[in-house]
Amino acid sequence: MIKRKQWGFTLIEVMLVVAMVALLAAAVITSISGQREKARRTAALKTVNSILPYLTDCYMRNKGVVDWDNNTSGGNKNGDPFCEGTTKNIAWPNLSQTGCSYLTYDGAGGSLTIDCDDDSNADITCKAGSTGTCE
Repeated sequence: MIKRKQWGFTLIEVMLVVAMVALLAAAVITSISGQREKARRTAALKTVNSILPYLTDCYMRNKGVVDWDNNTSGGNKNGDPFCEGTTKNIAWPNLSQTGCSYLTYDGAGGSLTIDCDDDSNADITCKAGSTGTCE
């Protein structure tokens, strides 16, 4: 009888390779699944931090803050200045590119809340004051 050399892979070998690839894919997908939300929140945080000094200035001077335009997720209503009683023409930053939107501004407490998902809960809270911070 003549022995023939067989070339190729057995079914078991192919199934093992497929199983290993599936495990690696599952590990990668699990590790990156929350990164998109984190990136959106970080982008909004960076954007809002740009107006924090002006927000703090308005709060410290006991001046009101003009509402943002809800149609654009930013900008000022009627083109008014950001801080009431000033001539600085600073507008609320537009958050639409981050997927976030402004929720509330509490003038008495000097806090601004922002929502970055669909649950209408504050995902970012900024506190105006001597050490204005957003978290």
